Amino acid sequence: MCHKATHIGFTSTLGDRMVQFAKWHLARVNGWEAWMVEAHIEVAFEDWGRRSAGPWILDANGLMGFVDLGTKTIAKLMNPN
Repeated sequence: MCHKATHIGFTSTLGDRMVQFAKWHLARVNGWEAWMVEAHIEVAFEDWGRRSAGPWILDANGLMGFVDLGTKTIAKLMNPN
């Protein structure tokens, strides 16, 4: 149930009963009242929206010594444009 409470957005696709149970679990584990759970979820969705708004660039340079990517893939990673 911790996973469903952590990923409440996904849990909402599983139905209202599952969301209510995840909220109850979040409140019980943290010793929160219902309004605190709602405030936490609201802030979490605001954070998610802000973090998801822009383009992301993956820096995979740290993996170069661990994975054989091939010369074309390495060239693309080193110069994405």
